[in-house]
Amino acid sequence: MTVMGTTTFHLIGYAIVAVMWAVALYGLFEIARNLRPYLAPHTSAIFNAVREDWTRHRPRKQVVRQSVARVQSRPVKRPRRAVITDLPDWAGMRTV
Repeated sequence: MTVMGTTTFHLIGYAIVAVMWAVALYGLFEIARNLRPYLAPHTSAIFNAVREDWTRHRPRKQVVRQSVARVQSRPVKRPRRAVITDLPDWAGMRTV
C-alpha cells in the first residue's frame, strides 16, 4: 500500500520517530522542572508570590471559637510572604 508515494513501512517509521521525539521532549521538560530551584532560585520566589496573589481572594475557613486563654497561649505562626525584595541581585531582578 502506498500513500502519496510513501510505503507503510515509512509511515510506521515516522510514527516511531514521532513517539521518540515526544518522549525525549517530555524527559527534558521534567529534568528542567526538577532543576529549576537550583538553576534559577529567583523564579521560585516569583512563582510563590504569584501563587499567593491568585489564592488570596479565596474566602477563609471559619475558625471554631475556643476559650480565649487557649487561643492566646498558642499564637498562630504564619509563613512569611515572598517579597520581590527577597530576590538575589545577581540577576538584576531587584527593582525596589
